[in-house]
Amino acid sequence: MVRHCLVFAALLAAVGCQGPLPPFEHEGEHIVVATDVVDEVCAGTLAYLDSEYERVSDKLGFDFGDEPLKVAILEPEQASQFCPPGRSCASRFRGQEIVVLRREHVKRLSSHEMVHVRLNRHRSGSVPLFSEGIAEALSPAGCAPHSKRPSVSELLTVERATQLPSSGYYAGGELVTYLVQKHGMEHVLAFIESLIGPGVLERTLPQSEVTKRYKAHFGTHLAEDLRQSPRAADSLAPDSVGCTGPALHEKNGAFALEATLLCESTRTENDFNNQNEAYIEWRFSNSHDRHLRLDGHLPPSTHLELVACHCDLHNNPPSVIWNETDGSPVLIPRGEYIVRWRGPVNTPEHLDVALKATQ
Repeated sequence: MVRHCLVFAALLAAVGCQGPLPPFEHEGEHIVVATDVVDEVCAGTLAYLDSEYERVSDKLGFDFGDEPLKVAILEPEQASQFCPPGRSCASRFRGQEIVVLRREHVKRLSSHEMVHVRLNRHRSGSVPLFSEGIAEALSPAGCAPHSKRPSVSELLTVERATQLPSSGYYAGGELVTYLVQKHGMEHVLAFIESLIGPGVLERTLPQSEVTKRYKAHFGTHLAEDLRQSPRAADSLAPDSVGCTGPALHEKNGAFALEATLLCESTRTENDFNNQNEAYIEWRFSNSHDRHLRLDGHLPPSTHLELVACHCDLHNNPPSVIWNETDGSPVLIPRGEYIVRWRGPVNTPEHLDVALKATQ
């Protein structure tokens, strides 16, 4: 073990003494992945990470660099050599900035950590409320915590991101989303840039100075904007919570699903929590409450699951599951959903079924 480990604050959260990483050998268009959680990173996972990196870069107004972004997907124990306990992070490895994701965080936090890497390259960010807030604003929307809303003082006296409570991440994300909608990304980034102290490890800008600069830059009071910025959960658009993918279209009361579960397909993504499984997703809009049943037969060892498009999507359990022995009608409330077909990653299977409304 290396005896002395450099600990980066600001947007880089490398902690502890780093061990070796698997080789970065799974290549996308703009990213390259290192992992030994799975034997093969499916083309759909690479396409997803590529699309998130493209989306984040476009939102921030940044061009791609000459080098691909390195993403390490690790078991929790190995990730803790680079990140604070229980967390994913933006880190450094052999002099390069990388994204380190615990295997359970791939869909929820990949974009969050990509923002940190992108902003660090442009030396933006110092006050955790805003440096974490902008990362949350460009990530799938989370749900409002049940805990008491933190005060401005509680949010601005935090010196490191690891000290910011979940309610602070949520407040920062909603605030930055509100500011970007009102003032534009360039204006928001200029404010974050103005908060940088003389040294990257310094986060001691007084609360009064932050609020003063905020008022001068945006023309409003931070406390008031924090109060009015949170969005109602039922107002969130499906894509803002991570509900993406091809839309299913209704024809004669049925929604046809046809696909091949093949790791080489850009439609197929790894499930890093169930290493032997992969999945394909569709977006499904149910216009009214009705019963749907499975019409057709699922391939062996596969099943269909329905997940409501709601805040904190990637932590939501499936609300309905149809399997190869049970395609019974189920009452599906009006709303937006993800339909996910899941099965073994190493056995190509073809799906040709429909979700059909019952009379």
